[in-house]
Amino acid sequence: MQLFNSHVHTSTSPDCTAPIEDICLAAFGAGFSGIAITDHCSGSHYISYNSYDILKNSLRDVRRLAKEYQGKMEVLAGVEFEEIIWSPEYINRLIATSRFDVVLASVHKVQNVPDTRYFSRIDFSTYTNDELSYYINCYFKDVLKTVKTCDFDVLSHLTIILRYVCGKYKIDFNLSEFMPIIDEILAVLIERDKALEINTSEFSTVGLMPDEKILSMYRTLGGRKITIGTDAHFPQDISKGFDFAIDVLRKIGFDSYYYYKNRLPQKIII
Repeated sequence: MQLFNSHVHTSTSPDCTAPIEDICLAAFGAGFSGIAITDHCSGSHYISYNSYDILKNSLRDVRRLAKEYQGKMEVLAGVEFEEIIWSPEYINRLIATSRFDVVLASVHKVQNVPDTRYFSRIDFSTYTNDELSYYINCYFKDVLKTVKTCDFDVLSHLTIILRYVCGKYKIDFNLSEFMPIIDEILAVLIERDKALEINTSEFSTVGLMPDEKILSMYRTLGGRKITIGTDAHFPQDISKGFDFAIDVLRKIGFDSYYYYKNRLPQKIII
């Protein structure tokens, strides 16, 4: 069976220090047939983060490493666009003027809340239950708007908010009250023929993002396009949780997963 990791970062991302050479070497050593380099580009701080140069440098590095690994492992050009709905015209221009294999959409900060900083900078332990519920509801509303209106191929780490609420701050919180809006997000993905990512970066702490229950909901609704990404920021994490995600897919009843090339889905039989 082919192993394809559709969500990997390099030192071109503002939050990563690993050179692309080290990431590719680790992926090749772990037996991957391909990886997509999906460095972060921000829709909320695209000027201060210099998203254009991040993107330009990432694509340049991918082209170089793709040649180096030709015939051994595919190194594809991707991007993780964060907060697209904050600056959709800017992001659309970047998409239109770049040649991507895969475009990931994600939300790492929320509009229309008192604290619009990145999740990683918010102390959720100071929130009351009502404040936390309101914030998480706003998060899913931003995700829903993203999947309804934006140009992308894959929705990444749908339940990433749990990385901080439950993982970092150990708050006993579940998503049961948000299942209706999650259901709507999944339905829109299916209607628009977009893929849902299984993100394995927190599989040993808060579990897969999204978890088995939500993945089962997706399949029941008719969803079949699943990608797998380890969201690795370090070479040692390149295959973290990947086999576990495959096992969960088998358990639910999936017989395949996907990666994207030239923004077209490519099926891998499990």
